[in-house]
Amino acid sequence: MKYYEKTVIPVIESHYENMSSLEKTVADFFIKNRVKMDFSSKNISEHLFVSEATLSRFAKRCGFKGYREFIFRYKETFNGTDQIITDQVRTVFEAYQEILNKSYNLAAEEQLRRIVDHMAEGARVFVYGKGSSGLAAREMQNRFMRLGLDITAMEDSDFMPMIMERIQF
Repeated sequence: MKYYEKTVIPVIESHYENMSSLEKTVADFFIKNRVKMDFSSKNISEHLFVSEATLSRFAKRCGFKGYREFIFRYKETFNGTDQIITDQVRTVFEAYQEILNKSYNLAAEEQLRRIVDHMAEGARVFVYGKGSSGLAAREMQNRFMRLGLDITAMEDSDFMPMIMERIQF
């Protein structure tokens, strides 16, 4: 049976760019620390030469109500509370890991850079697909629209030729 670690490190990393320099000092400590110790606000503030208020701001920046809640979750890493996962969850994790491994091995970095450059240069991007490829095109549209790209997914095979006629290359 495989174990998966419960940790708040990804939460810290996801908020890292929006932190002040003092908060980044605190974040770096918790990301790199592998030793179970006294994590009281007084001890950590003395250890890092920051105020207890900085610890509280750091925890709130990471989405916690305060430093105590953050430490409660952080200590789970050291308490051996790794969860034994069920067969169904393990199957999903392993399937996604296999997809990631295959994608990484098939990805040609130079080709991806060229595609990104073309997408950035273009006034508008069209993505075409039918069936399950159409669903993938729609998902691509949703993700890239959030990044500010003017992108349209075309799933209707009747409209595809009409759009192609209007596009000037």
